Amino acid sequence: MIESLDASLYAFVFMNIQQKELFDRLKRKIQRKLDEFQTLSQENIQLRHKVELLDQKLEESLRREFSLREENKRLKVVQAMVGDTEQKKLMKLKMNKLIKEIDYCIESLKRQ
Repeated sequence: MIESLDASLYAFVFMNIQQKELFDRLKRKIQRKLDEFQTLSQENIQLRHKVELLDQKLEESLRREFSLREENKRLKVVQAMVGDTEQKKLMKLKMNKLIKEIDYCIESLKRQ
């Protein structure tokens, strides 16, 4: 009878030790996952900040590109005005075309 109790006690203690080891392993895994989550969260914040900065740079670059394109158009107009006769002819044709478009728009508005 005592041997049976000793065996039962041994089994109980052994199971408790196994459960404690299992609990400790789970606890370590959970801690690792929490650490990974924290690291990834910080990385995510940094990447979001970087994306914001890149978006701002892109927006500024697009504004600058637009500004440069407009300046380029103005320079072409000025060059055409003071350039050779071929350039002047092309500019007059473009201006006439624009005037016709404006006239057409005015007529359309009058009809409405």
